[in-house]
Amino acid sequence: MKKRMRCILAFLILVLMLTGSATAAATGRYKAPEKTSVSVALLAAGGSDSVTVVGNELDNGSIEVKITASASLSDINVMLAAYSDDGKMIACKTKTVKLRSGSNSVYFDKDYETASYKVFVTDSTFRPIANAAVVAPEEILYTVRFVDYKGTVLSEQRVAPGEAAAAPVVPAREGYEFVGWDKDFSDITADMTVTAQYRKVETGPVIEVATVSAKAGDKSVRVAVSVRNNPGILGMILTVHYDSRNLTLKNSSVGSAVKDVLVMTKPGAYEDGCRFTWDGIEISSDQIKDGAILVLEFNVASAAQGECPVTVSYEDGEIVDNDLISVQPAIIDGGINVSK
Repeated sequence: MKKRMRCILAFLILVLMLTGSATAAATGRYKAPEKTSVSVALLAAGGSDSVTVVGNELDNGSIEVKITASASLSDINVMLAAYSDDGKMIACKTKTVKLRSGSNSVYFDKDYETASYKVFVTDSTFRPIANAAVVAPEEILYTVRFVDYKGTVLSEQRVAPGEAAAAPVVPAREGYEFVGWDKDFSDITADMTVTAQYRKVETGPVIEVATVSAKAGDKSVRVAVSVRNNPGILGMILTVHYDSRNLTLKNSSVGSAVKDVLVMTKPGAYEDGCRFTWDGIEISSDQIKDGAILVLEFNVASAAQGECPVTVSYEDGEIVDNDLISVQPAIIDGGINVSK
Protein backbone atom coordinates (compact mmCIF):
# COMPACT_ATOMS: atom_id res chain seq x y z
CA MET A 1 0.00 0.00 0.00
CA LYS A 2 2.81 2.37 0.86
CA LYS A 3 4.48 1.67 -2.51
CA ARG A 4 1.20 2.40 -4.31
CA MET A 5 0.78 5.64 -2.38
CA ARG A 6 4.35 6.66 -3.33
CA CYS A 7 3.54 6.05 -7.05
CA ILE A 8 0.35 8.10 -6.81
CA LEU A 9 2.21 10.88 -4.99
CA ALA A 10 4.96 10.84 -7.66
CA PHE A 11 2.31 11.13 -10.36
CA LEU A 12 0.64 14.10 -8.64
CA ILE A 13 4.02 15.82 -8.29
CA LEU A 14 4.67 15.26 -12.01
CA VAL A 15 1.31 16.82 -12.93
CA LEU A 16 2.23 19.86 -10.82
CA MET A 17 5.57 20.00 -12.69
CA LEU A 18 3.72 19.94 -16.00
CA THR A 19 1.46 22.79 -14.97
CA GLY A 20 4.35 24.85 -13.66
CA SER A 21 6.49 24.43 -16.78
CA ALA A 22 3.67 25.10 -19.23
CA THR A 23 4.43 28.78 -19.76
CA ALA A 24 7.74 28.07 -21.48
CA ALA A 25 6.18 25.45 -23.74
CA ALA A 26 3.08 27.27 -24.94
CA THR A 27 3.68 29.43 -27.98
CA GLY A 28 0.15 29.96 -29.30
CA ARG A 29 -1.87 28.04 -31.88
CA TYR A 30 -0.79 24.48 -32.58
CA LYS A 31 -1.53 23.34 -36.12
CA ALA A 32 1.16 21.02 -37.47
CA PRO A 33 1.43 20.73 -41.23
CA GLU A 34 0.61 17.32 -42.66
CA LYS A 35 3.41 14.77 -42.46
CA THR A 36 5.46 16.62 -39.86
CA SER A 37 7.50 15.35 -36.96
CA VAL A 38 9.96 16.19 -34.21
CA SER A 39 12.42 13.75 -32.71
CA VAL A 40 14.10 14.31 -29.32
CA ALA A 41 16.32 11.98 -27.31
CA LEU A 42 15.06 11.75 -23.73
CA LEU A 43 17.63 10.89 -21.02
CA ALA A 44 17.09 10.14 -17.34
CA ALA A 45 19.15 12.30 -15.06
CA GLY A 46 22.10 10.25 -13.85
CA GLY A 47 20.76 7.07 -15.44
CA SER A 48 21.26 4.98 -18.54
CA ASP A 49 17.60 4.73 -19.57
CA SER A 50 16.87 6.52 -22.80
CA VAL A 51 13.79 7.18 -24.91
CA THR A 52 13.36 8.74 -28.33
CA VAL A 53 9.94 10.25 -29.07
CA VAL A 54 8.53 11.33 -32.43
CA GLY A 55 5.20 13.18 -32.44
CA ASN A 56 3.18 13.17 -35.68
CA GLU A 57 -0.14 14.78 -36.43
CA LEU A 58 -1.98 12.31 -38.67
CA ASP A 59 -4.32 13.16 -41.52
CA ASN A 60 -7.32 12.20 -39.38
CA GLY A 61 -6.39 14.81 -36.76
CA SER A 62 -5.11 12.42 -34.12
CA ILE A 63 -1.60 12.53 -32.69
CA GLU A 64 0.73 9.57 -32.98
CA VAL A 65 3.62 9.28 -30.53
CA LYS A 66 6.32 6.85 -31.61
CA ILE A 67 8.62 5.58 -28.89
CA THR A 68 11.95 3.80 -29.13
CA ALA A 69 13.41 2.99 -25.71
CA SER A 70 16.50 1.36 -24.27
CA ALA A 71 16.36 -2.36 -23.43
CA SER A 72 16.36 -1.62 -19.69
CA LEU A 73 12.80 -0.27 -19.89
CA SER A 74 9.77 -2.58 -20.20
CA ASP A 75 6.73 -0.42 -19.46
CA ILE A 76 6.50 3.36 -19.74
CA ASN A 77 3.76 5.93 -19.31
CA VAL A 78 3.22 8.42 -22.10
CA MET A 79 1.40 11.63 -21.25
CA LEU A 80 0.04 14.16 -23.72
CA ALA A 81 -0.61 17.53 -22.13
CA ALA A 82 -2.57 20.30 -23.85
CA TYR A 83 -1.99 23.97 -23.05
CA SER A 84 -4.00 27.10 -23.73
CA ASP A 85 -2.48 30.20 -25.29
CA ASP A 86 -1.83 31.69 -21.85
CA GLY A 87 0.22 28.65 -20.82
CA LYS A 88 -2.31 26.88 -18.61
CA MET A 89 -2.61 23.11 -18.86
CA ILE A 90 -6.16 22.35 -19.93
CA ALA A 91 -5.95 18.57 -20.36
CA CYS A 92 -3.61 15.67 -19.76
CA LYS A 93 -4.04 12.10 -21.02
CA THR A 94 -1.91 9.13 -19.96
CA LYS A 95 -1.41 5.80 -21.67
CA THR A 96 0.80 2.91 -20.58
CA VAL A 97 2.91 1.32 -23.29
CA LYS A 98 4.33 -2.18 -22.99
CA LEU A 99 7.54 -1.76 -24.95
CA ARG A 100 8.55 -4.08 -27.74
CA SER A 101 11.90 -4.04 -29.50
CA GLY A 102 12.03 -1.40 -32.18
CA SER A 103 9.47 1.36 -32.55
CA ASN A 104 6.27 1.48 -30.48
CA SER A 105 3.29 3.71 -31.21
CA VAL A 106 0.51 5.15 -29.07
CA TYR A 107 -2.32 7.34 -30.38
CA PHE A 108 -4.16 10.28 -28.79
CA ASP A 109 -7.21 12.19 -29.99
CA LYS A 110 -6.37 15.86 -30.52
CA ASP A 111 -9.23 17.40 -28.54
CA TYR A 112 -8.20 21.03 -28.87
CA GLU A 113 -7.49 22.41 -32.33
CA THR A 114 -5.93 25.61 -30.97
CA ALA A 115 -3.95 24.08 -28.12
CA SER A 116 -0.23 23.51 -27.93
CA TYR A 117 1.00 20.11 -26.83
CA LYS A 118 3.83 18.53 -24.86
CA VAL A 119 4.77 14.88 -24.52
CA PHE A 120 5.99 13.58 -21.14
CA VAL A 121 7.42 10.12 -20.56
CA THR A 122 7.85 8.35 -17.24
CA ASP A 123 8.81 4.86 -16.19
CA SER A 124 6.25 2.44 -14.71
CA THR A 125 6.55 4.09 -11.27
CA PHE A 126 5.87 7.55 -12.74
CA ARG A 127 9.51 8.54 -12.31
CA PRO A 128 10.16 11.22 -14.96
CA ILE A 129 12.56 10.04 -17.64
CA ALA A 130 12.50 13.33 -19.51
CA ASN A 131 10.14 15.52 -21.50
CA ALA A 132 10.07 17.07 -24.96
CA ALA A 133 8.03 19.91 -26.42
CA VAL A 134 5.96 19.06 -29.48
CA VAL A 135 4.58 22.57 -29.80
CA ALA A 136 6.05 23.49 -33.18
CA PRO A 137 7.24 20.40 -35.02
CA GLU A 138 9.66 20.95 -37.86
CA GLU A 139 8.37 20.06 -41.28
CA ILE A 140 9.82 16.91 -42.80
CA LEU A 141 12.09 17.76 -45.71
CA TYR A 142 13.03 15.25 -48.38
CA THR A 143 16.42 15.20 -50.08
CA VAL A 144 16.35 15.56 -53.85
CA ARG A 145 19.65 14.99 -55.62
CA PHE A 146 20.19 15.96 -59.26
CA VAL A 147 23.07 14.13 -60.98
CA ASP A 148 24.54 14.11 -64.47
CA TYR A 149 25.25 11.07 -66.67
CA LYS A 150 28.40 10.28 -64.66
CA GLY A 151 26.61 10.48 -61.32
CA THR A 152 28.19 13.82 -60.43
CA VAL A 153 25.90 15.75 -58.08
CA LEU A 154 24.67 18.92 -59.78
CA SER A 155 22.38 20.03 -56.97
CA GLU A 156 21.12 18.73 -53.63
CA GLN A 157 17.96 20.25 -52.24
CA ARG A 158 15.73 19.83 -49.19
CA VAL A 159 12.11 19.94 -50.33
CA ALA A 160 8.88 19.92 -48.33
CA PRO A 161 6.31 17.17 -49.05
CA GLY A 162 4.15 18.00 -52.05
CA GLU A 163 6.44 20.77 -53.26
CA ALA A 164 8.54 20.81 -56.44
CA ALA A 165 12.33 20.69 -56.66
CA ALA A 166 14.16 23.19 -58.89
CA ALA A 167 16.09 21.71 -61.78
CA PRO A 168 19.72 22.88 -61.97
CA VAL A 169 21.66 23.97 -65.02
CA VAL A 170 22.85 20.90 -66.93
CA PRO A 171 26.47 20.83 -68.15
CA ALA A 172 27.11 20.27 -71.84
CA ARG A 173 28.14 16.78 -72.95
CA GLU A 174 30.16 16.58 -76.14
CA GLY A 175 28.36 14.73 -78.89
CA TYR A 176 25.09 14.56 -76.91
CA GLU A 177 22.11 16.76 -76.23
CA PHE A 178 20.16 17.02 -73.00
CA VAL A 179 16.58 15.72 -73.36
CA GLY A 180 15.23 15.93 -69.81
CA TRP A 181 15.26 14.13 -66.46
CA ASP A 182 14.45 10.51 -65.69
CA LYS A 183 11.91 11.30 -62.94
CA ASP A 184 9.13 13.75 -62.26
CA PHE A 185 10.06 16.10 -59.41
CA SER A 186 6.99 18.34 -59.36
CA ASP A 187 5.42 16.62 -56.31
CA ILE A 188 8.06 15.32 -53.91
CA THR A 189 6.93 12.57 -51.51
CA ALA A 190 10.25 10.84 -50.72
CA ASP A 191 14.01 11.14 -51.01
CA MET A 192 15.04 10.72 -54.63
CA THR A 193 17.89 10.97 -57.11
CA VAL A 194 17.07 12.54 -60.49
CA THR A 195 19.41 11.78 -63.37
CA ALA A 196 19.98 13.91 -66.48
CA GLN A 197 19.07 12.17 -69.73
CA TYR A 198 21.01 12.70 -72.95
CA ARG A 199 20.82 11.39 -76.47
CA LYS A 200 23.55 11.17 -79.02
CA VAL A 201 23.53 13.94 -81.58
CA GLU A 202 23.01 12.30 -84.94
CA THR A 203 24.54 14.07 -87.94
CA GLY A 204 22.83 11.72 -90.37
CA PRO A 205 19.09 11.25 -90.93
CA VAL A 206 16.97 10.19 -87.95
CA ILE A 207 13.41 8.89 -87.71
CA GLU A 208 12.07 9.38 -84.21
CA VAL A 209 8.87 8.21 -82.50
CA ALA A 210 7.68 10.74 -79.93
CA THR A 211 7.17 9.86 -76.27
CA VAL A 212 3.99 11.33 -74.81
CA SER A 213 2.07 11.07 -71.55
CA ALA A 214 -1.52 9.92 -71.10
CA LYS A 215 -3.89 8.51 -68.51
CA ALA A 216 -5.39 5.05 -68.50
CA GLY A 217 -8.57 5.04 -70.59
CA ASP A 218 -7.63 8.10 -72.69
CA LYS A 219 -8.87 8.19 -76.28
CA SER A 220 -7.20 9.51 -79.45
CA VAL A 221 -3.74 9.95 -77.96
CA ARG A 222 -1.47 11.21 -80.73
CA VAL A 223 2.07 9.98 -81.26
CA ALA A 224 4.09 11.66 -84.02
CA VAL A 225 6.78 9.96 -86.09
CA SER A 226 9.26 12.58 -87.32
CA VAL A 227 12.34 12.89 -89.49
CA ARG A 228 15.45 14.94 -88.68
CA ASN A 229 18.29 15.75 -91.06
CA ASN A 230 16.01 14.74 -93.94
CA PRO A 231 18.21 13.78 -96.92
CA GLY A 232 15.32 14.24 -99.35
CA ILE A 233 13.32 11.04 -98.85
CA LEU A 234 11.25 10.24 -101.94
CA GLY A 235 10.00 6.78 -101.07
CA MET A 236 9.62 4.92 -97.79
CA ILE A 237 8.02 1.90 -96.11
CA LEU A 238 7.77 1.81 -92.32
CA THR A 239 6.51 -1.03 -90.15
CA VAL A 240 4.82 0.13 -86.94
CA HIS A 241 4.91 -1.96 -83.78
CA TYR A 242 3.18 -1.09 -80.50
CA ASP A 243 2.02 -2.56 -77.20
CA SER A 244 -1.21 -4.11 -78.47
CA ARG A 245 -2.21 -5.30 -74.97
CA ASN A 246 -2.58 -1.72 -73.77
CA LEU A 247 -2.87 0.33 -76.97
CA THR A 248 -5.33 0.19 -79.87
CA LEU A 249 -4.34 1.98 -83.09
CA LYS A 250 -7.52 3.72 -84.27
CA ASN A 251 -6.40 6.20 -86.91
CA SER A 252 -3.44 7.82 -88.69
CA SER A 253 -2.61 10.84 -90.82
CA VAL A 254 0.26 12.01 -92.97
CA GLY A 255 2.72 14.36 -91.29
CA SER A 256 3.22 18.00 -92.27
CA ALA A 257 6.85 17.51 -93.39
CA VAL A 258 5.82 15.33 -96.37
CA LYS A 259 2.13 16.13 -96.78
CA ASP A 260 2.50 18.16 -99.99
CA VAL A 261 5.29 16.05 -101.47
CA LEU A 262 4.62 12.36 -100.87
CA VAL A 263 1.45 10.27 -101.04
CA MET A 264 0.94 8.07 -97.98
CA THR A 265 -0.84 4.75 -98.27
CA LYS A 266 -2.35 3.45 -95.03
CA PRO A 267 -2.36 -0.24 -94.11
CA GLY A 268 -5.40 -2.37 -94.83
CA ALA A 269 -5.89 -2.94 -91.09
CA TYR A 270 -4.55 -1.18 -88.05
CA GLU A 271 -2.70 -3.81 -86.06
CA ASP A 272 0.68 -4.43 -84.51
CA GLY A 273 3.16 -4.79 -87.40
CA CYS A 274 1.11 -2.82 -89.95
CA ARG A 275 2.99 -1.06 -92.77
CA PHE A 276 2.78 2.50 -94.10
CA THR A 277 4.06 3.50 -97.55
CA TRP A 278 5.09 6.91 -98.93
CA ASP A 279 5.70 7.52 -102.65
CA GLY A 280 6.70 10.54 -104.70
CA ILE A 281 7.79 11.37 -108.24
CA GLU A 282 10.40 13.99 -107.55
CA ILE A 283 11.39 16.28 -104.69
CA SER A 284 13.10 19.66 -104.94
CA SER A 285 15.53 21.09 -102.41
CA ASP A 286 12.96 23.60 -101.10
CA GLN A 287 10.50 20.77 -100.44
CA ILE A 288 12.87 18.86 -98.17
CA LYS A 289 11.75 19.45 -94.59
CA ASP A 290 12.28 18.08 -91.13
CA GLY A 291 9.22 17.32 -89.02
CA ALA A 292 6.34 14.88 -88.73
CA ILE A 293 5.92 12.26 -91.44
CA LEU A 294 3.19 10.26 -89.68
CA VAL A 295 0.76 10.85 -86.80
CA LEU A 296 -0.69 7.79 -85.05
CA GLU A 297 -3.81 7.91 -82.88
CA PHE A 298 -4.20 5.39 -80.06
CA ASN A 299 -6.84 4.51 -77.50
CA VAL A 300 -5.30 3.58 -74.15
CA ALA A 301 -6.72 0.62 -72.21
CA SER A 302 -8.28 1.40 -68.84
CA ALA A 303 -5.92 -1.12 -67.19
CA ALA A 304 -2.78 0.26 -68.84
CA GLN A 305 0.03 1.60 -66.69
CA GLY A 306 3.66 2.55 -67.21
CA GLU A 307 5.57 2.55 -70.50
CA CYS A 308 3.69 1.40 -73.60
CA PRO A 309 6.28 1.35 -76.42
CA VAL A 310 5.67 2.41 -80.01
CA THR A 311 8.41 1.64 -82.54
CA VAL A 312 9.06 1.76 -86.28
CA SER A 313 11.40 -0.27 -88.45
CA TYR A 314 12.38 -0.72 -92.09
CA GLU A 315 14.28 -3.18 -94.25
CA ASP A 316 17.31 -2.33 -96.37
CA GLY A 317 16.16 -0.56 -99.55
CA GLU A 318 12.76 0.47 -98.18
CA ILE A 319 13.80 4.13 -97.82
CA VAL A 320 15.29 5.95 -100.83
CA ASP A 321 16.19 9.53 -101.75
CA ASN A 322 15.49 11.57 -104.86
CA ASP A 323 18.15 9.59 -106.76
CA LEU A 324 16.61 6.29 -105.62
CA ILE A 325 19.67 5.62 -103.49
CA SER A 326 19.00 3.65 -100.32
CA VAL A 327 18.93 5.76 -97.15
CA GLN A 328 19.36 4.25 -93.67
CA PRO A 329 18.15 6.65 -90.99
CA ALA A 330 18.82 5.97 -87.33
CA ILE A 331 15.68 4.99 -85.41
CA ILE A 332 14.69 6.39 -82.02
CA ASP A 333 11.79 4.55 -80.40
CA GLY A 334 9.10 6.20 -78.30
CA GLY A 335 5.65 5.45 -76.95
CA ILE A 336 3.07 6.45 -74.37
CA ASN A 337 3.78 6.75 -70.65
CA VAL A 338 0.52 5.91 -68.92
CA SER A 339 -0.49 6.97 -65.43
CA LYS A 340 -3.66 6.20 -63.49
